[in-house]
Amino acid sequence: MNTPNDEEIEALLGKLAPAPPAPALMMRLRAARPRPVILRPIFWGPLAAVAAAVVTALTLPGNEPAKAREPQPELANETPKRVPVASKQHLMEVIDLGVVRDADQPVRLIRTTWLDEIYYASTTGGQTEKESQIREEVMPVALTTY
Repeated sequence: MNTPNDEEIEALLGKLAPAPPAPALMMRLRAARPRPVILRPIFWGPLAAVAAAVVTALTLPGNEPAKAREPQPELANETPKRVPVASKQHLMEVIDLGVVRDADQPVRLIRTTWLDEIYYASTTGGQTEKESQIREEVMPVALTTY
């Protein structure tokens, strides 16, 4: 028996073409085609809130750096205004709450726990003061189905 060499095998393989799928399989594949993902307003809400907070913080008077401001005499009955200079967010915990069905699409709910640290400029010119608070969020994550 004559065995073909590598070039002959490659030429034979190059002539092969895949068979078309069965019509029943094509109908099932077309029926299971995923719908395009549409971002719901629930995803734009937090983004818009953060953008509004940043714009507000930048446009309020008194947000220039502490060194650039001129000292102003403070009234005796007025409490000094605390100026935030930095913040850090630490992700502490993530819990999967499960899958629920939202209108027409399944959604996975995830609860996150954050530790927010806000640093304020010191009124006496010393070290910054730190304030910490815990924040929890429940985030929906859209799941694609096929």
